Amino acid sequence: MKKLIHEAHRRSLWQVLGIYLAGSWVALQVVAQLADSVGFPDWVEPFALVLLIIGLPIVMATAFVQEGVTQKQEPEPETMVEAAPAIATSAQSGSSSGTRRLFTWRNALGGGGLAFLFLGAVVLAWIVMRQAGIGPAGSLVARGVIDDRAPVIVADFSAQDSLLARAATEAFRVDLSQSPSVQVLEPAFLVEALDRMQVDRGTPLDAGLARELAVREGIPAVVVGEITPAGRGFVLTSKLVDADDGSALTSVRATAADTADVLEALDELSKSLRERIGESYLSLRADPPLAAVTTGSLEALQLYSEALRAFEIQGDNDQGIALLEEAVAIDPEFAMAWRKMGVELRNQFAATSRVNEALTKAFENRERLTERERLLAGGSYYTSVAADYPKAIAEYERMLDRDPGDAWALNNVSILYGFIRDRERAYDYMLRSFAADSSTNTAYTNLAIETYRTTGDADSASAIVERARARFPGSPPVELWSARYAALGRDYETAEAIAIDVAQAHRENAGVQTTVAGFDAVLAAAQGRLTEYEAHLSEYSMLSLEHDEPEDVQLAGIWEAWTRLYSLSDTVGALLALERANDLVPIDELPFADRDHPSRAEILAAAGRVDDARAVLEEFEIGADADLKRANENDVYRALGQIALAEGDPEQAVDFFRQSDKGSCTICPKLGLAQAFEAAGQQDSALAWYESYLEDRQPNRMYWDQVGLPWSMQQAARLADELGDAEKAALYYAQFVELWADADSELQPRVEVARARLEEILRERG
Repeated sequence: MKKLIHEAHRRSLWQVLGIYLAGSWVALQVVAQLADSVGFPDWVEPFALVLLIIGLPIVMATAFVQEGVTQKQEPEPETMVEAAPAIATSAQSGSSSGTRRLFTWRNALGGGGLAFLFLGAVVLAWIVMRQAGIGPAGSLVARGVIDDRAPVIVADFSAQDSLLARAATEAFRVDLSQSPSVQVLEPAFLVEALDRMQVDRGTPLDAGLARELAVREGIPAVVVGEITPAGRGFVLTSKLVDADDGSALTSVRATAADTADVLEALDELSKSLRERIGESYLSLRADPPLAAVTTGSLEALQLYSEALRAFEIQGDNDQGIALLEEAVAIDPEFAMAWRKMGVELRNQFAATSRVNEALTKAFENRERLTERERLLAGGSYYTSVAADYPKAIAEYERMLDRDPGDAWALNNVSILYGFIRDRERAYDYMLRSFAADSSTNTAYTNLAIETYRTTGDADSASAIVERARARFPGSPPVELWSARYAALGRDYETAEAIAIDVAQAHRENAGVQTTVAGFDAVLAAAQGRLTEYEAHLSEYSMLSLEHDEPEDVQLAGIWEAWTRLYSLSDTVGALLALERANDLVPIDELPFADRDHPSRAEILAAAGRVDDARAVLEEFEIGADADLKRANENDVYRALGQIALAEGDPEQAVDFFRQSDKGSCTICPKLGLAQAFEAAGQQDSALAWYESYLEDRQPNRMYWDQVGLPWSMQQAARLADELGDAEKAALYYAQFVELWADADSELQPRVEVARARLEEILRERG
């Protein structure tokens, strides 16, 4: 301290000013760093600035006085000294002495230190009062007004401009959903609840309706907002309202100079409300501004909000995608719009190139997202684009560290554990996901899949889907899932009837019509009705072209090729199926990612065209990037397995097929493994793999689940017969005869051979 004071004495007035300003800048940086790392209220930095401004005149006065003292201490020439009356000298000396005693460097530095100690004490007291729920500083959670992580409903903002109101509502909901202090209910939950209230889905969710909905569903609070014009600008207000009596638990306010400032004002509004509820300052500071989280374009945000309504309320996926495409055309860096587009396209099994483009754009711009959305974007990218399952799991586990009850993270990580064949953990996470949020039809259908895969209990899985049908009446996805489970139980009459009802109820929905045509084709193929199968498949191809999904024409060609190989052992017909698809949609005109090189190579190898199969794989190896190669790795291994089989190397084929056993399709390697083991002379192992295929049904892979059924039954029956297991042979012959009871005439000779052998076995067994 003495050294510092001595140095201060030596400095001039201007030097002291420079030193003070530099020191103030350093002090503000330290406060800002502490605020970011520790989590201080927003008023701490302005408070520190005020203290430094107050200190400036004090420091300058001290420098001025002390500079004068230094000059007076220097000896003056005698000629400059004049006599003065004794009383004046005495008064001046007394006044000067008092000023010098007050404005000293010791007092100035000590006062500054005390000021910042006072600031620290005030901050500490504020935080303690806030966490303890004392006085105006106390948060709602700390005061027991609302529970931590309590569910809330965000009502539609009230505004003269309906588009502005919707955009503001969605932006506010997104930002509030980042708070770990409350659980903002997803729109899908609200749609379901409105259905139970018999309220039209298009009805605006105003404050009154939101309160009634909250009371019915046991939700404690509702967030309401209003945007009021004020001259050329706007006043934005938001309240957290008690659902039972409508009293305001807390309210916040912000202003916007014009429309361009609305997003910034919404950011201020949401953060103020989150602070009042009880979110930590550290968490609040960790989130990027709302304008960056959503988009700097209000028009793009409005389109995004309309797209969400199309997906979640109107059920119009095509319209939702179109609106999102408009939004990203306005703001190409609109990360949330890209993410939503990628997720919806993936859920609709759209072209790989479109899904990858959207999810990659979201991933590249993920720094503009909130933490939760950022992790979702990363998880989606690593799952679908890069097929890097450990990285995807890590993203979702980070979400669960942030919120162990995050239903989306639980659902997605469950699926990923299924991909790596950790069945126990996959089932546990899916149960937790359903317990956390059962408000969507996907929650039911995914739980049904995991229940079936883990327990093998088809009846329990089907019962879960029936619960979804009761809860989401008329929903096309749920109805078609019910049809899938009917097909799993080989109740094809019920499955076909449900599909017909769905198609008739949604005649104008191109996506539904295309899906039903493909579903009908699969059911016909399983039952050996190939003429009907080809008609449905042709319809599927035409609808795909009308729906601007040309890649699905190639998919239809691959389906037909496999059907001809399995049902008829028709290698020529399989190759012609690929050629017909290529005539409709030349493969070279599709984006590289949509050409499905591995599947084409697998079919070519199975049809005996090994050189062509290798050429297709070589083309893929040259043209694909690292992510696409990793995403197709399992399919490439299956193609290599078929090549090894065709070249007479069953041991190598077994190795390749085993390496393909990961990812979403659990049954895909099994038919290849059965063929490879039989080629190696291991009939018992081959039979075991055919049985595994027949037992491991896969409702989310309907084509692979159904197309191999008749062939697997025939092969299992034959192998069991050869191995002397008459009981098993009779079982599989009987299943095959029943499955193909109405098969086309060209297939009936196979049915008659199986029936004859079945009758012979039954006679032999008495």
